[in-house]
Amino acid sequence: MLALENKASLEIEKWRCAFLEIDGLLVPFFIDKITLTGDITAIVTFDDVTSETKAKKFLNCEVYQLKSLVPKPDLLETDRLKGYEVIDKKTNRIGKVEEIINYNQNFLLRILNGEKEILVPLAEKIILRINHKKKEIEISAPEGLFNLND
Repeated sequence: MLALENKASLEIEKWRCAFLEIDGLLVPFFIDKITLTGDITAIVTFDDVTSETKAKKFLNCEVYQLKSLVPKPDLLETDRLKGYEVIDKKTNRIGKVEEIINYNQNFLLRILNGEKEILVPLAEKIILRINHKKKEIEISAPEGLFNLND
């Protein structure tokens, strides 16, 4: 069973393959059948996985897809990010998202870190992963982003 991170992931019905992380490597699998079982879950049958024993080997594997096949979030989707914890892969915890600012269709996360306000562009090059279950956003902040207001 595959747990989807958001309703936009319902686009998986159009997927023909997916990548599973196995021992730190992304391994492609061709999809035979997808059955949506709820808003955030689906059962995916892969072409070469023909038995329950084989399928159990892939339980709890991370599933990845090409960015070009995943729809970009719209404003309603990004609005869900309020209250999420933002974590930079280099400097660790940044703070919580207070609001999403729409500046001419350029979305910014407004984060409070104590008394300091930090604005982070909601851009593919910066946002590494959004985990809706843990309510966390992992980013890779460009050099100097946290020092812009100093």
